[in-house]
Amino acid sequence: RFMAKESIFQHPIAGPLMRGMKHIPVDRDAGSTAFREAVSAAKAGELIGVFPEATMSQSLEIKELKSGAVRMARVANVPILPMIIFGGHRVLAYDVKDFSRGRTICMTVGEPWVVPRGADLEELTEQLRSELSNLLDRTIERYPDRPEGAPWIPRRLGGTAPSLEEAAILEDERRERKAAKTRENREK
Repeated sequence: RFMAKESIFQHPIAGPLMRGMKHIPVDRDAGSTAFREAVSAAKAGELIGVFPEATMSQSLEIKELKSGAVRMARVANVPILPMIIFGGHRVLAYDVKDFSRGRTICMTVGEPWVVPRGADLEELTEQLRSELSNLLDRTIERYPDRPEGAPWIPRRLGGTAPSLEEAAILEDERRERKAAKTRENREK
């Protein structure tokens, strides 16, 4: 089961699929219900997919993580299995919808690690970020389609994806446009 933003569950096509697969909707303004549901499911032996960045990284780098994955693992007393999925952004991302064939998607799974009771959550979240960054590098290294200047490769590796700083600005602008549209719809 994956945790995903609540709005996906309202989509006419994706919504029934998300609900049918029993994924967990997350209200980004009040996530405690989703947290409790995920912890209960993990305690019951289910595998919970969490994207700890809380949104796609336009830089294609690992950005700052939310602490929810680490907190859930600690409360549920289950290990974290760090994983990277790279290439999906070539199929579906903020400005990409390309369902043609021939797009490679690579996955790399790291070693499981246990979240010790009493450990510092911020420190462990940063440790998870570091582990995910290492897994990302390993995944991109074996990714078969890496031409110089490709927009689907991080800038530091010869691609033209925005830097972390540029991506943060783009995300702020996108959030503001979305908030303005929401305000506009409420006024109607």
